[in-house]
Amino acid sequence: MANSRKIESYKQYMAANGVAESTAFPPAWQMLWSMGVKAPPPPFLGFVPLVLISGGFFGPVFGIGAWLLGNRGIREMPANEALWVALITGTAFGLIMATYYRHMARKHRLGSWSAFSG
Repeated sequence: MANSRKIESYKQYMAANGVAESTAFPPAWQMLWSMGVKAPPPPFLGFVPLVLISGGFFGPVFGIGAWLLGNRGIREMPANEALWVALITGTAFGLIMATYYRHMARKHRLGSWSAFSG
């Protein structure tokens, strides 16, 4: 089955099980798919890849935002502090999202992406 058809089948399967589209298709994965990366949806990934992908997207964006907003007031935020903010929030977000998606995979009895047929 072609990757785009498989993703569409996954979308229908998750909708039938009451999972919101924004949960089944997070923005990071939509961006990966739009760039042509054939990454499986989050519930089909292992814990560590989920931590790295989720935290890797969220951490830098949050760190840059904190740095930009942190330099607007009385106190200035040094770049190394923004880097720590990005690392800590990225790690925390990645761990939370990985835990959530692994729970979702168990709840909906999702196996491997290669065996998924909808």
